[in-house]
Amino acid sequence: HSYRVNGQNHFANASDPQIPSALAPIVVGVNRLNNFRPKPMIHKLGAFKMDMPSRRITPVSPEFTFTNAGCYGTNTPCYGIGAYDFATIYNLPPVGNVTCGANPCDGTGVKVAIVSDSNINSADYKQFRSLMGLPAQMVNVIVPPGVTDPGLQNCSADTDEQEAILDVEWVGAAAPGATVELVAAPTAGSCNGVTNAGESGLPTGDTFGGDYAAYYAVNTLNDPILTDSYGACELALGTAANSFYKTLWQQADTQGITVVTASGDNGSAGCDATTAPAQFGLQVNGASSTPYDVSVGGTEFTYTTASGAATYWNSSNSTTGNSSLSAKGPIPETVYNDTCTNPQLASFLGTSNIFNACNSVNAANSSPSVLVAIGSSGGFSNCAAPTGLAATDCAGGYAKPSWQTGTPSDSHRDIPDVSLFGGDGSISGTFYIVCEEDAFIHSNPPSPPTACALTGSSLFFAADGGTSVSAQAFAGIVALLDQYHSSRYGSTAFNTQLYSLAAGQSSSSCNNSGSTPVANSSPCIFRDVTTGNNSTPCNTGTTNCGNSISSFVPPASVDGPWIRFRWTPLGIGLLVCTICAAMFLLLLNDKRRRWSAALALLVFAAMFGVVSCGGGGGNGTVTPGGGNGVGVLSGYNAG
Repeated sequence: HSYRVNGQNHFANASDPQIPSALAPIVVGVNRLNNFRPKPMIHKLGAFKMDMPSRRITPVSPEFTFTNAGCYGTNTPCYGIGAYDFATIYNLPPVGNVTCGANPCDGTGVKVAIVSDSNINSADYKQFRSLMGLPAQMVNVIVPPGVTDPGLQNCSADTDEQEAILDVEWVGAAAPGATVELVAAPTAGSCNGVTNAGESGLPTGDTFGGDYAAYYAVNTLNDPILTDSYGACELALGTAANSFYKTLWQQADTQGITVVTASGDNGSAGCDATTAPAQFGLQVNGASSTPYDVSVGGTEFTYTTASGAATYWNSSNSTTGNSSLSAKGPIPETVYNDTCTNPQLASFLGTSNIFNACNSVNAANSSPSVLVAIGSSGGFSNCAAPTGLAATDCAGGYAKPSWQTGTPSDSHRDIPDVSLFGGDGSISGTFYIVCEEDAFIHSNPPSPPTACALTGSSLFFAADGGTSVSAQAFAGIVALLDQYHSSRYGSTAFNTQLYSLAAGQSSSSCNNSGSTPVANSSPCIFRDVTTGNNSTPCNTGTTNCGNSISSFVPPASVDGPWIRFRWTPLGIGLLVCTICAAMFLLLLNDKRRRWSAALALLVFAAMFGVVSCGGGGGNGTVTPGGGNGVGVLSGYNAG
């Protein structure tokens, strides 16, 4: 059938395909009989400019509305993370003074394959490295034999060029010496009329070029590190597509490939990329929830004011050493969460009660909407073999791997495994700097657009966040470790090391969510994030939607809604009065009129009863459009 979803045309099977029973033992399913493709885990903030030499950053064409062109209020600067800022914040070489024998630890000799369905403008990458003070290097763009070069995907049908350029730039920023290989295969129906002809190795029905790029990278390139910043929730993928990722990542694991994936940018609502509030329950990214990949989530910095940011950032670039450096050192972190469930937004929303905050007028009128599921995705695998299309049809889920320790005792695979900064600027006013010429096509300056244009005293660039960036930066860190140990890991071996190291450190001295960040000189291997949550607002009555935040939702509770319907006191009073009036009308002599009037009153009572039922809690006075219609989809609290 043809469908129109969120303004886009799609096709999909209207029911599950059936196969002869004799084939059932050897056929999992038919992979993706639709063109609902995986989405990039990027959150775009828009185009910005940096005034030189003050390094004052202000929005030019932002996706979000900033107060008088300031990130923290009227005429206040924003802060963009560059390569040496990232190294300073996370104690990477050369800031950490670590060497690999006689050579610097910069990823030299290690290849990182990045999957994509778009090519890039090589000038963007060249300009990024020049501005960041990184050694000149080019990306190896690999188009698998027999398929069409997808070209630059920057039209309304596909905007994945920005994901592709972000990926290559930030792998190279964390590991400046690594060999970055962009594997690009076309997606049918994208820009320039490209087709996916020639992708014969991909399971039948698949239409996403990034999946074929991953298939080719595992089966042909065999680079020691593979990154994938795309995905879709387990429910949307269905049994066959979930099996595709599990099988491919498992093969990569046996070949010693560390697969690094982005956990997602929809908080605990992995299926709700655009709907507000969420309605599909607790879900995770199926491309990231397998036991055979390293899932990377996102954190946010704890400051929300200009004075708070100034504690950790210099107002101008360093005059000694690398000129792109302005971060002073490590920065306290919380969970990346742009929604009304984030305690950092309590003052803006007028209450510290999460349920009331999500139902407030400020929440309904905010821009960007704090009712949209935006934040670091994560949770437990529970829908890898769904029996239908609804959230209540979820079944399956990967069992908890033996190496995954220290997480909730839920018997399920939990993600993410590790997190890095992934903020998009809407909370902390801080984001990643990305060079992409096409980010300025719809902006005013510069004209004509150029890659990270330095025009006069101003530098124009794109600002991005999301787990796409944190995953790629972490892949760069994996490259540093591969170089240091002169070895390569599969995902299982790598995760085993991660969790073993985490179990061996003292959490009491490694808390990075207080007012003082964990110093680079600390013996801590990981900086613990202990504040925040990845809960999201949800439609009351939908699967898993409640009225308060809990630290973790046991998987046994996900089979049905948590909602407890209640009558408001006003609703009970009107209901009683309405029924009494209806009974009184039945006593009148005019039978025709008394029955019709009584029926009308009873219908009114029934309708009022429906709208009077809410998610419980709240004071009934905060309304995003009528009633307490927004609940809380509880995910994880940090810890």
